[in-house]
Amino acid sequence: MSLILNRLTNLSKSVWINLLLFFFSAIICCLSWIIFKPAYVLDPGLNFYQRIATDYQPQTQQLIEGKGIISFNYPPLFAAMLAGIYQIAHTFNISERVALAAYAVIFTALSTVILFNIARRIWGPLSALIVAVLWSTYPVALYSASYIGSETPFIVFLFLTFFFLIRLITAQRSFLEYLVLGLSVGLAMLTRPVAMGLPILFAMFLWIGTQYRVHFQRFVVQSLFFVIGILILVLPWEVFAYSRLQQVPLLSTGDVRSIVDGATYAYYLKYNRHVPVPDDVYALQKDFYNQSFQTSGQIANYFISQLSTRPRAVFLHYLIKAANSWYRTDSNQYDNLLLLIQIPYLLLFIVGAVMALRGEAFIRNVAIMVLVTSTYFWMMTILVLSIVRYMLPTIGLLFLLTPAVAYLSRPHRVDETSPAEPELNQINEPA
Repeated sequence: MSLILNRLTNLSKSVWINLLLFFFSAIICCLSWIIFKPAYVLDPGLNFYQRIATDYQPQTQQLIEGKGIISFNYPPLFAAMLAGIYQIAHTFNISERVALAAYAVIFTALSTVILFNIARRIWGPLSALIVAVLWSTYPVALYSASYIGSETPFIVFLFLTFFFLIRLITAQRSFLEYLVLGLSVGLAMLTRPVAMGLPILFAMFLWIGTQYRVHFQRFVVQSLFFVIGILILVLPWEVFAYSRLQQVPLLSTGDVRSIVDGATYAYYLKYNRHVPVPDDVYALQKDFYNQSFQTSGQIANYFISQLSTRPRAVFLHYLIKAANSWYRTDSNQYDNLLLLIQIPYLLLFIVGAVMALRGEAFIRNVAIMVLVTSTYFWMMTILVLSIVRYMLPTIGLLFLLTPAVAYLSRPHRVDETSPAEPELNQINEPA
């Protein structure tokens, strides 16, 4: 047994492990389509627009037809990626469904490789290998590859931000790496508007992780490069949107529509959702749907006013949304199955988080960063349509805490240096 573990450890330190994990994850993704049957692969009768997420069809079609972007309901990067896939498929005479399937498999496999490299810097190679296998076989992540939505590339970009973040807080790095971190955050922001809060979160994380070994003046310069990296990508989009809308959107103009859709999840069955709720919650959603809201502030004021007249309905409304975030889907097709699957994973995340928070300073800081990010995504998901695919990117980060269940349950590991790569021994030493 020890010989097998030694060989696995040596393999997990090799550069070849990244290729092996990539192909392993790609194969698992393809095999999962036996259960989660993707229409965009299996149905040859669909055209390109029927194969992609409905919400992104207008932007994608505008780009393919050479009209530019006219709709600003979503940030532009995912639609641009879809238009690029369409052009590649038609330029090289590749089937549209083959091109989209390749895109889904490649990005799914990339997320496994990136998560492995993050975990390796936190826990060491063998534990990182376990994290990668857990993520690549995670049913909810595999389900997300059965449809063409923006979550798949967003997960890759979010994992990239954490990869660069962990590098920056484990050792003193060049200003260029802070610029790269900003660029990766910018990619995430241009993919999904939920990323609008990441600059503030990551600035806080950088300060927490580097304050003991970096003078404040240097931290200010580093932060400046981080902000420049974000602005390089996000500012042109905001300027372009302002030139068309005469207003500056928070990455997109779909915030009010998304909140209204999420607040009427049981009454307005836009996606054929059938979510059982108490009668007073249903009445609350019905009354809400019949209102006319122009801003998110008006929506907030409405629910605040309802607290005085029907507090139980408001409380249950958001409580149900909080629970739905962890297992419900757009169509409710696999909800009961996903609920059963999620329970052991959630227990694993909770135990891992508790144990990690009891660990050394570096492990504790990583746990705080992951949990704060997860809480932020959870609150944003509760605010809009509360479905598990919106939580999936941050669920992936929660897998980073799972090795703590085994590592930190051993008394001699607590308050020792990190088991990860040697440079981690520099963590939290005075400058």
